[in-house]
Amino acid sequence: MELTTPGRVSSAQRVRDEWIRLLRFPGSRPPRWPTRWVPLLELIALRRRHPSGNEAEGRVERGRTRRRADHVAQIVVAGWMGLFSWRRLWGDERLILRPPLGETGEKGPMGTGSREGKRRSIRVAYVGPTPRKGAGGPEGAAWLVLDELRRSGVRLDLYLTGAEDRTETAALGSLPGVKVIRVSSVWRWNRWYSRNDFVAMVTGMGSTSLGRRRLVNLLVEQHKLVPYDVMYQFSTIEVFGRRRDRRKLPTMVLHPSVHAAGELRWMWNERALSRRCEGWLRPRLVMCWFLFRSRRQRRDIGRAALVLALSSAFGRHLSEDYGIDPTRIRIAPNPIDLESFRPRRQVTPREEPLRIALLGRISVRKGLELVVELSTRMRDLAGQVQFEIVGDPSLWSDYRRLLDDLDPTTAIVRGHVSYDELKEWIPTCDLMLQPAKYEPFGLTVGEALACGVPVVVTSEVGAGENLSEACSIRIPPCDVDALEEAVREMVIRLNSPARGPMQAAARSEAERLWSAASTTLPVIEALHSVGALRTDVPAGLQPNETLLREV
Repeated sequence: MELTTPGRVSSAQRVRDEWIRLLRFPGSRPPRWPTRWVPLLELIALRRRHPSGNEAEGRVERGRTRRRADHVAQIVVAGWMGLFSWRRLWGDERLILRPPLGETGEKGPMGTGSREGKRRSIRVAYVGPTPRKGAGGPEGAAWLVLDELRRSGVRLDLYLTGAEDRTETAALGSLPGVKVIRVSSVWRWNRWYSRNDFVAMVTGMGSTSLGRRRLVNLLVEQHKLVPYDVMYQFSTIEVFGRRRDRRKLPTMVLHPSVHAAGELRWMWNERALSRRCEGWLRPRLVMCWFLFRSRRQRRDIGRAALVLALSSAFGRHLSEDYGIDPTRIRIAPNPIDLESFRPRRQVTPREEPLRIALLGRISVRKGLELVVELSTRMRDLAGQVQFEIVGDPSLWSDYRRLLDDLDPTTAIVRGHVSYDELKEWIPTCDLMLQPAKYEPFGLTVGEALACGVPVVVTSEVGAGENLSEACSIRIPPCDVDALEEAVREMVIRLNSPARGPMQAAARSEAERLWSAASTTLPVIEALHSVGALRTDVPAGLQPNETLLREV
């Protein structure tokens, strides 16, 4: 803050300008300094750094005395304004917010063209992974969701943490109706604290929680000045921050990708496999970690007004494991990037074996032992089919030793494949397997179908719900006999004239179920239903308590 620059601007105006800058760009605020007192603390720090003025320039004593007096006067003005002028900024959206979408000229699918489509523009605080256009995993899904929210007229403040490129976050902030509030992280890969997978998981989660704690502090401050209609937390359940700050957060809508209780259940059920692959100590440390997280998630998820589950099966698990009222759960699946994943045109007839893909983490609950046994059972089709396993272990679970038992005549392990390579590889496959025992959604299933690749999934895979039988087969989890029967039936279909219609049906199902517009509609409805009740909260009553009674 340049408070010592001479000119006609008063000290009071400089303090006010500094407040407005910090409120518009909260991520630039020094950590642990309340915005209200930043001008005063910066002036005091400047006084400590230069206690005697510019003596090196040979100034006379009278000039130094005048500058000292001016500096003390600025400190007094900053302190006075902090006591009596700070509250005047509360509620003034013109000083803090960007213009709403209606003033920028951008038109969305809702709110234009007819009176029936118009809605009040709500202000949403997003907390979650950094959205990335064209990326995989939660980052890519977050981009698709937030882009549709922005187009629908929702004003978004993105609270992001991590070591992302500033150019990338700046591009997000340039979108109409979007403001980025970023907290940097010093956590990096290939350091002493991130070379071991388990230690990297613990330190990475710790770094994220510290960053989220600071973000919650900033969010509470912004919410106090100009209240948010709703807080939308994507991908995670835990709400970080000090207890007194968490009580002041806006009404929450959670949209988790996974829950710790489900991971813990299958860590325990597969403890014999884990001990064979990873030894005795590491799986038990991970189970203790998930036990702690599941208790924390049970407490935090109870504060949400609504919970958006990726599938009906996932919603059922959340209700059973965390005691959530089923009426507070809505279904909102992940969107699929239908432009990046498209069928590949077949120019010449295939003469190579049918390629059966298994894509995902080489870790617990993925059903890898079933695929290993299946590769042996289908030895009679060697030369006609080939299983291809693609993926890496997770930071906390590594089942690569199981793959040593694969039958080499029917299966190969490709290992890691980059996301760009994945977009080219999936269309070359003939069938996708997802024999997971617990999978809230399963992006790989949607991506395979978008490429025209039929799938065999278990009833626990969220993306397998509502799929047409023309391009998929659903089987019970943990049933290798049913898995073998389904794969053999799919092999017969793929070697028959039904192959073309089955591939066309796969693409059609992906467009029907997982386009960004259709999957984001439940999110928009949930945010508007929660945001519409914000102004109805009685004085002295927490917003979440009111919504839990009314929603």
